[in-house]
Amino acid sequence: MEPNLDQLFDICPEIICILKPNYTIHRVNLAFTQLFGWDFSRIQGRSFLDFIHAEWVQPTQEVLQNTTNQTIPAFETLHCKADGNQTYLTWSFSFEPNSQSIFGIARESEALKRFQEGILQENFRLTELAYTDSLTELMNRRGFLTQLQQYQSFAIRTRRPLSLLLLDVDYFKIFNDSYGHSAGDQALVIIAGLLKTNLRRSDLAGRYGGEEFVVCLPDSDQQGALTVAESLRQAVDHYGWPIQEITISIGAATAIADDGSTCKTAKELIDEADRALYHSKQAGRNCSTHHAHLQKTNRQR
Repeated sequence: MEPNLDQLFDICPEIICILKPNYTIHRVNLAFTQLFGWDFSRIQGRSFLDFIHAEWVQPTQEVLQNTTNQTIPAFETLHCKADGNQTYLTWSFSFEPNSQSIFGIARESEALKRFQEGILQENFRLTELAYTDSLTELMNRRGFLTQLQQYQSFAIRTRRPLSLLLLDVDYFKIFNDSYGHSAGDQALVIIAGLLKTNLRRSDLAGRYGGEEFVVCLPDSDQQGALTVAESLRQAVDHYGWPIQEITISIGAATAIADDGSTCKTAKELIDEADRALYHSKQAGRNCSTHHAHLQKTNRQR
Protein backbone atom coordinates (compact mmCIF):
# COMPACT_ATOMS: atom_id res chain seq x y z
CA MET A 1 0.00 0.00 0.00
CA GLU A 2 1.46 3.35 -1.04
CA PRO A 3 1.79 5.95 1.70
CA ASN A 4 -0.60 8.88 1.55
CA LEU A 5 1.86 11.64 0.70
CA ASP A 6 -0.82 14.32 0.90
CA GLN A 7 -1.57 13.30 4.46
CA LEU A 8 2.12 13.26 5.37
CA PHE A 9 2.44 16.70 3.76
CA ASP A 10 -0.20 18.19 6.05
CA ILE A 11 0.69 16.46 9.31
CA CYS A 12 4.33 17.44 9.02
CA PRO A 13 5.07 19.90 11.87
CA GLU A 14 7.66 21.68 9.73
CA ILE A 15 6.58 24.48 7.41
CA ILE A 16 6.58 23.32 3.78
CA CYS A 17 6.25 25.43 0.64
CA ILE A 18 6.49 24.55 -3.07
CA LEU A 19 7.32 27.43 -5.42
CA LYS A 20 6.90 27.62 -9.18
CA PRO A 21 8.79 29.98 -11.55
CA ASN A 22 8.88 33.62 -10.41
CA TYR A 23 8.63 32.22 -6.88
CA THR A 24 4.84 31.96 -6.98
CA ILE A 25 3.39 29.75 -4.27
CA HIS A 26 2.06 26.49 -5.70
CA ARG A 27 1.38 24.61 -2.53
CA VAL A 28 1.86 24.91 1.22
CA ASN A 29 1.06 22.62 4.11
CA LEU A 30 -1.17 23.17 7.13
CA ALA A 31 1.74 24.31 9.30
CA PHE A 32 2.39 27.16 6.84
CA THR A 33 -1.22 28.46 6.90
CA GLN A 34 -1.43 28.14 10.68
CA LEU A 35 1.76 30.12 11.19
CA PHE A 36 0.96 32.90 8.76
CA GLY A 37 -2.76 33.09 9.54
CA TRP A 38 -4.03 33.09 5.94
CA ASP A 39 -6.24 30.55 4.19
CA PHE A 40 -4.58 28.74 1.30
CA SER A 41 -6.95 30.45 -1.14
CA ARG A 42 -5.31 33.76 -0.22
CA ILE A 43 -1.81 32.35 -0.54
CA GLN A 44 -1.87 30.27 -3.71
CA GLY A 45 -0.47 32.04 -6.75
CA ARG A 46 1.06 34.88 -4.78
CA SER A 47 4.77 35.51 -4.74
CA PHE A 48 6.67 33.99 -1.85
CA LEU A 49 8.38 37.37 -1.53
CA ASP A 50 5.03 38.93 -0.56
CA PHE A 51 5.40 37.30 2.82
CA ILE A 52 8.95 38.54 3.41
CA HIS A 53 9.77 41.67 5.39
CA ALA A 54 10.73 44.48 2.99
CA GLU A 55 14.32 44.65 4.21
CA TRP A 56 14.77 40.92 3.56
CA VAL A 57 13.22 40.70 0.10
CA GLN A 58 16.43 41.22 -1.87
CA PRO A 59 18.64 38.74 0.03
CA THR A 60 15.81 36.18 -0.05
CA GLN A 61 15.42 36.59 -3.80
CA GLU A 62 19.16 36.10 -4.29
CA VAL A 63 19.04 32.88 -2.26
CA LEU A 64 16.10 31.58 -4.29
CA GLN A 65 17.97 32.35 -7.51
CA ASN A 66 20.94 30.33 -6.26
CA THR A 67 18.80 27.24 -5.65
CA THR A 68 19.02 26.38 -9.36
CA ASN A 69 22.72 25.66 -8.83
CA GLN A 70 22.82 24.33 -5.28
CA THR A 71 20.79 23.25 -2.30
CA ILE A 72 20.51 25.91 0.39
CA PRO A 73 20.74 24.07 3.72
CA ALA A 74 19.94 26.96 6.06
CA PHE A 75 18.78 30.48 5.33
CA GLU A 76 17.13 32.69 7.95
CA THR A 77 14.67 35.34 6.84
CA LEU A 78 12.07 37.59 8.47
CA HIS A 79 8.40 37.03 7.58
CA CYS A 80 5.24 39.09 8.04
CA LYS A 81 2.10 37.35 9.32
CA ALA A 82 -1.56 38.17 8.78
CA ASP A 83 -1.94 39.67 12.26
CA GLY A 84 0.90 42.12 11.64
CA ASN A 85 3.40 40.26 13.78
CA GLN A 86 6.74 39.08 12.45
CA THR A 87 8.71 35.88 12.79
CA TYR A 88 12.09 34.54 11.72
CA LEU A 89 12.13 31.24 9.83
CA THR A 90 15.15 29.12 9.00
CA TRP A 91 14.63 27.66 5.49
CA SER A 92 16.22 24.82 3.55
CA PHE A 93 15.66 25.17 -0.23
CA SER A 94 16.15 22.66 -3.03
CA PHE A 95 15.47 22.96 -6.78
CA GLU A 96 13.70 20.17 -8.65
CA PRO A 97 14.58 20.53 -12.39
CA ASN A 98 11.87 18.27 -13.86
CA SER A 99 9.01 20.31 -12.43
CA GLN A 100 11.03 23.52 -12.29
CA SER A 101 9.96 23.88 -8.69
CA ILE A 102 11.68 25.04 -5.55
CA PHE A 103 10.97 22.96 -2.47
CA GLY A 104 11.31 24.73 0.86
CA ILE A 105 11.04 23.47 4.40
CA ALA A 106 11.38 25.68 7.46
CA ARG A 107 11.00 26.00 11.17
CA GLU A 108 10.88 29.01 13.46
CA SER A 109 14.32 30.16 14.46
CA GLU A 110 15.17 28.66 17.84
CA ALA A 111 17.72 31.39 18.51
CA LEU A 112 15.09 34.03 17.86
CA LYS A 113 12.54 32.25 20.02
CA ARG A 114 14.98 32.18 22.91
CA PHE A 115 15.78 35.84 22.31
CA GLN A 116 12.09 36.80 22.21
CA GLU A 117 11.38 34.81 25.37
CA GLY A 118 14.26 36.61 27.05
CA ILE A 119 12.88 39.96 25.93
CA LEU A 120 9.41 39.08 27.26
CA GLN A 121 10.86 38.01 30.60
CA GLU A 122 12.95 41.17 30.80
CA ASN A 123 9.95 43.34 29.90
CA PHE A 124 7.92 41.60 32.60
CA ARG A 125 10.72 42.20 35.11
CA LEU A 126 10.97 45.86 34.14
CA THR A 127 7.21 46.26 34.39
CA GLU A 128 7.30 44.73 37.85
CA LEU A 129 10.08 47.12 38.83
CA ALA A 130 8.16 50.09 37.44
CA TYR A 131 5.03 49.14 39.38
CA THR A 132 6.60 47.81 42.61
CA ASP A 133 7.71 49.75 45.67
CA SER A 134 11.29 48.67 46.29
CA LEU A 135 11.04 48.93 50.09
CA THR A 136 7.76 47.16 50.87
CA GLU A 137 7.44 45.11 47.65
CA LEU A 138 3.81 46.25 47.42
CA MET A 139 2.57 47.99 44.31
CA ASN A 140 3.68 51.58 44.10
CA ARG A 141 1.29 54.47 43.54
CA ARG A 142 1.54 54.28 39.75
CA GLY A 143 0.95 50.53 39.64
CA PHE A 144 -1.92 50.68 42.11
CA LEU A 145 -3.76 53.42 40.22
CA THR A 146 -3.37 51.46 36.98
CA GLN A 147 -4.87 48.35 38.58
CA LEU A 148 -7.58 50.34 40.37
CA GLN A 149 -8.87 51.59 37.03
CA GLN A 150 -9.32 47.98 35.92
CA TYR A 151 -11.05 46.99 39.16
CA GLN A 152 -13.35 49.98 38.86
CA SER A 153 -14.24 49.12 35.24
CA PHE A 154 -14.99 45.54 36.29
CA ALA A 155 -17.23 46.79 39.11
CA ILE A 156 -19.22 48.86 36.62
CA ARG A 157 -19.63 45.95 34.19
CA THR A 158 -20.65 43.46 36.87
CA ARG A 159 -22.52 45.97 39.04
CA ARG A 160 -20.70 44.77 42.14
CA PRO A 161 -19.55 46.92 45.08
CA LEU A 162 -15.99 48.18 45.26
CA SER A 163 -14.34 49.69 48.33
CA LEU A 164 -11.09 51.49 48.97
CA LEU A 165 -9.06 52.10 52.14
CA LEU A 166 -6.42 54.74 52.78
CA LEU A 167 -4.13 53.96 55.73
CA ASP A 168 -1.73 56.39 57.35
CA VAL A 169 0.86 55.60 60.05
CA ASP A 170 0.18 57.77 63.09
CA TYR A 171 2.91 60.20 64.15
CA PHE A 172 5.35 58.62 61.73
CA LYS A 173 7.52 61.73 61.39
CA ILE A 174 8.09 61.78 65.15
CA PHE A 175 8.98 58.07 65.05
CA ASN A 176 11.46 58.68 62.22
CA ASP A 177 13.04 61.67 63.96
CA SER A 178 13.34 59.75 67.22
CA TYR A 179 14.67 56.41 65.98
CA GLY A 180 16.05 57.12 62.51
CA HIS A 181 14.98 56.37 58.97
CA SER A 182 16.22 52.78 59.13
CA ALA A 183 13.78 52.02 61.95
CA GLY A 184 11.07 53.87 60.06
CA ASP A 185 11.69 51.82 56.93
CA GLN A 186 11.56 48.61 58.97
CA ALA A 187 8.20 49.67 60.43
CA LEU A 188 6.81 50.25 56.94
CA VAL A 189 8.01 46.81 55.84
CA ILE A 190 6.27 45.21 58.83
CA ILE A 191 3.01 47.05 58.10
CA ALA A 192 3.21 45.95 54.46
CA GLY A 193 3.63 42.36 55.66
CA LEU A 194 0.59 42.70 57.92
CA LEU A 195 -1.45 43.91 54.95
CA LYS A 196 -0.39 40.92 52.88
CA THR A 197 -1.29 38.41 55.57
CA ASN A 198 -4.65 39.99 56.49
CA LEU A 199 -6.09 40.58 53.03
CA ARG A 200 -7.73 38.23 50.55
CA ARG A 201 -5.88 37.15 47.43
CA SER A 202 -8.33 39.19 45.36
CA ASP A 203 -7.59 42.39 47.31
CA LEU A 204 -5.01 44.86 46.10
CA ALA A 205 -2.57 46.65 48.40
CA GLY A 206 -0.08 49.36 47.58
CA ARG A 207 2.19 51.95 49.09
CA TYR A 208 0.58 55.24 48.17
CA GLY A 209 3.47 57.41 49.26
CA GLY A 210 5.63 57.94 52.34
CA GLU A 211 3.86 56.36 55.31
CA GLU A 212 0.52 56.06 53.49
CA PHE A 213 -0.89 52.78 52.18
CA VAL A 214 -3.91 52.05 50.01
CA VAL A 215 -6.08 48.95 49.65
CA CYS A 216 -8.67 48.08 47.01
CA LEU A 217 -11.42 45.67 48.13
CA PRO A 218 -13.39 44.24 45.21
CA ASP A 219 -16.88 42.92 45.98
CA SER A 220 -16.85 44.60 49.41
CA ASP A 221 -19.66 46.89 50.50
CA GLN A 222 -19.60 49.56 53.19
CA GLN A 223 -19.84 47.13 56.10
CA GLY A 224 -17.29 44.81 54.53
CA ALA A 225 -14.86 47.68 54.05
CA LEU A 226 -15.15 48.71 57.71
CA THR A 227 -14.68 45.12 58.84
CA VAL A 228 -11.45 44.83 56.85
CA ALA A 229 -10.31 48.27 58.00
CA GLU A 230 -10.76 47.32 61.65
CA SER A 231 -9.00 44.00 61.09
CA LEU A 232 -5.98 45.80 59.63
CA ARG A 233 -5.99 48.49 62.31
CA GLN A 234 -6.04 45.89 65.08
CA ALA A 235 -3.33 43.82 63.40
CA VAL A 236 -1.01 46.83 63.51
CA ASP A 237 -2.12 47.90 66.99
CA HIS A 238 -1.58 44.42 68.48
CA TYR A 239 1.73 43.74 66.77
CA GLY A 240 4.65 43.34 69.19
CA TRP A 241 6.56 46.43 68.13
CA PRO A 242 10.17 46.22 69.38
CA ILE A 243 10.87 49.94 69.86
CA GLN A 244 7.63 51.83 70.26
CA GLU A 245 3.98 51.06 69.70
CA ILE A 246 2.74 52.05 66.24
CA THR A 247 -0.86 52.62 65.16
CA ILE A 248 -2.60 53.52 61.91
CA SER A 249 -5.60 55.63 60.96
CA ILE A 250 -7.89 54.51 58.14
CA GLY A 251 -10.37 56.16 55.80
CA ALA A 252 -12.77 54.08 53.73
CA ALA A 253 -15.04 54.72 50.77
CA THR A 254 -17.38 52.48 48.79
CA ALA A 255 -18.82 52.67 45.30
CA ILE A 256 -22.07 50.76 44.90
CA ALA A 257 -22.80 49.91 41.28
CA ASP A 258 -26.45 48.89 41.03
CA ASP A 259 -29.54 49.92 39.11
CA GLY A 260 -29.95 53.03 41.24
CA SER A 261 -26.44 54.48 41.12
CA THR A 262 -23.34 54.60 39.01
CA CYS A 263 -19.99 53.43 40.27
CA LYS A 264 -17.77 56.24 41.50
CA THR A 265 -14.61 56.90 39.54
CA ALA A 266 -11.26 55.84 40.96
CA LYS A 267 -10.45 59.49 41.75
CA GLU A 268 -13.77 59.98 43.55
CA LEU A 269 -13.14 56.87 45.66
CA ILE A 270 -9.67 58.07 46.62
CA ASP A 271 -10.91 61.58 47.44
CA GLU A 272 -13.70 60.22 49.65
CA ALA A 273 -11.36 57.82 51.44
CA ASP A 274 -8.92 60.69 51.98
CA ARG A 275 -11.62 62.83 53.62
CA ALA A 276 -12.58 59.88 55.82
CA LEU A 277 -8.91 59.39 56.75
CA TYR A 278 -8.66 63.05 57.74
CA HIS A 279 -11.68 62.58 60.00
CA SER A 280 -10.00 59.55 61.66
CA LYS A 281 -6.96 61.66 62.45
CA GLN A 282 -9.09 64.47 63.83
CA ALA A 283 -10.97 61.95 65.97
CA GLY A 284 -7.76 60.99 67.78
CA ARG A 285 -6.10 58.56 65.36
CA ASN A 286 -5.92 54.75 65.63
CA CYS A 287 -9.46 54.45 64.31
CA SER A 288 -11.40 53.81 61.10
CA THR A 289 -13.96 56.04 59.42
CA HIS A 290 -16.16 55.41 56.41
CA HIS A 291 -17.01 58.31 54.15
CA ALA A 292 -20.70 57.39 54.33
CA HIS A 293 -20.67 58.22 58.05
CA LEU A 294 -19.46 61.73 57.26
CA GLN A 295 -22.35 62.20 54.83
CA LYS A 296 -24.82 60.93 57.42
CA THR A 297 -23.42 63.29 60.08
CA ASN A 298 -23.62 66.25 57.72
CA ARG A 299 -27.25 65.47 56.87
CA GLN A 300 -28.15 65.28 60.56
CA ARG A 301 -26.66 68.71 61.10
